Amino acid sequence: VEYRQQFHQQDAIFEGLTAQFPSVTVLDPTDSFVTHDFCRTAEGGEALYWDDNHLTVAGAMRLRPLFESIFASIKR
Repeated sequence: VEYRQQFHQQDAIFEGLTAQFPSVTVLDPTDSFVTHDFCRTAEGGEALYWDDNHLTVAGAMRLRPLFESIFASIKR
C-alpha cells in the first residue's frame, strides 16, 4: 500500500498513456519485487539489485514472465 501511494502519480501517467495509445502495453514489475510493502532485494542468496535502481541478472530474470506473454503474442 505504501509503495502504491508513493508512486500513485506515475501510475496515473501510465494509465493516461495507455488510454491515449491503446496499442501501448505498460508492464508493472511491482508484484515481482514488492510484497506487503517490503521490496525484495535478494532471493535464494542472490542480489536482485545492483544499486538502488538497477537490476542484477537475477533481478532481471524475475521480469521474464512479464515479457513472455508479449513475445508469445508476436506473430513470426
